[in-house]
Amino acid sequence: MSKLPKIPDTYFTERAGVIAVANVVNQMRCIWRETDNSDIGIDGQIEYVNEKGLGTGHFVAVQVKSGASYLNFDGDDLIYTPKPKHRVYWENFPIPVIVVIWDAKNEIAYWGDARRALRLSLKNRRAIRFPKSQIFDRTCKNKLFEATGVVSVKLSGNLLIVGEMLLSVSSEPQFNINFFDLFVHGLIDALDDGVCRKLFFSMGLCMQIAKMNAKLELDRQGDIKDDPRMFQVTISERIHSFLDQYIRFLVSQNLVAIDLSDYLIDLHDRNMIPMFIYPLTNRGLQLVRFLKELVDKIIEDDIVEISSDRKFDPLKEKNIHIEYENIQEAYHRFGCIQVFKDVILSELKDIVKSESINHTTN
Repeated sequence: MSKLPKIPDTYFTERAGVIAVANVVNQMRCIWRETDNSDIGIDGQIEYVNEKGLGTGHFVAVQVKSGASYLNFDGDDLIYTPKPKHRVYWENFPIPVIVVIWDAKNEIAYWGDARRALRLSLKNRRAIRFPKSQIFDRTCKNKLFEATGVVSVKLSGNLLIVGEMLLSVSSEPQFNINFFDLFVHGLIDALDDGVCRKLFFSMGLCMQIAKMNAKLELDRQGDIKDDPRMFQVTISERIHSFLDQYIRFLVSQNLVAIDLSDYLIDLHDRNMIPMFIYPLTNRGLQLVRFLKELVDKIIEDDIVEISSDRKFDPLKEKNIHIEYENIQEAYHRFGCIQVFKDVILSELKDIVKSESINHTTN
């Protein structure tokens, strides 16, 4: 009589973890797609389904580990040490890789973003640490997809986007800038038609804008200073929050192809505002072309008087993050953009009111 194949207990332990994950994903009202061959280090993927029941195309990959041997706690953290081949594979994976540790005895699962942890980890650190308070259940849905850029915000048309950019103003008095300032002054890498295809962002750019806006405000009040570089701005938590909301606004309106996972490493794990250059999405390019049309209309209709020998185009001129040899050249650029902002905001006033856009971002 031939021997029958023996199924090891580890098979059932591993399957129990995968089945538990599938059940939780179903409770989230998301889609679980199990990988047929999980030996490569990915057991499946989860697709985010929004509140309207629509698939969004936003995914996270999942690796499930089951059994008491994986329940290694150190204070408030759970520690998991992946195999070397998985470290490299997960760190370079194109979407976030979530590790779920299944505690069969207590029927509870813990989770952590392995890709983010590996990209952050210090040299020679082999273990991944994540809070044991991160329970894998139906309530973690939005947190789970944070690095994918999933948001439940309605995409606005170009006119409303410009209105919200102009009205989203920092609440810090010495940091008087808005989303429109940051977006327009960050545009770089112009195409043949003069439309920029990438967006630059840094704290240095933010500081230059704030100093220039402060100088312009003093000039309006008749208190003219010779050197706009004299202004000092202290970076506060409110400023950090405002800049974070700007980045999330870009993501929510699908304007820039931002690596949000890398951004979150800088923001949360390194406690810093990052510097980046990312390409505009198709919606972002459409917005820039829309802005150029507005600028052209303003100039053609002689709504503003440009005191220079040539037309001033704030979406085509040299970008503010590049150091100016002549600080007055930068001042002229800012002065014109301020005029454009005032005119555009005036034209948008009625529709902005009707949409009840929030005027101040804290």
